Amino acid sequence: MVGRERILSLLDRWKSWSATPAKMRSLLVEASWELLRARLLVAFSLRKTLPRVLKPGSTEATNPPEQLCRDVRYIIWLAARNVPWRSLCLPNAIAAQRMLSRRGYASTLHLGVGHHADGAPHAHAWLEAAGYIVTGQDGMQAVTPLPYSAATGQLDKA
Repeated sequence: MVGRERILSLLDRWKSWSATPAKMRSLLVEASWELLRARLLVAFSLRKTLPRVLKPGSTEATNPPEQLCRDVRYIIWLAARNVPWRSLCLPNAIAAQRMLSRRGYASTLHLGVGHHADGAPHAHAWLEAAGYIVTGQDGMQAVTPLPYSAATGQLDKA
């Protein structure tokens, strides 16, 4: 019986996918690809690439329209729910940053740290573009942003 339910579930997903407009499917594929790239970056080479990822967008890049920020937020959320791994805040923010950058728009990735109620430390990442929080809005209130200097590529000492 489990096999039959799985097949029906896959058929439902296929029907949903085929009914999705081509533009949306294209964005979902792009977001899924960027989530995979970001996950691999975080898993294998974050220490080397973190300064480059945290660096704000180029000065030639313009601020994205708010509707594009909302679209990227939704697409990343949707893709993150459907990839076969658990996509956390940092890969989501990196993927969204790459999607905006590919379109010529500036954004800034922020990192913060805080403590859970039981005292255990935790970190959180979010992406901001034109004053709009693209990813990571849930949870950013519970952390203190890290003071990062884009000029030096290091954390500022307070």
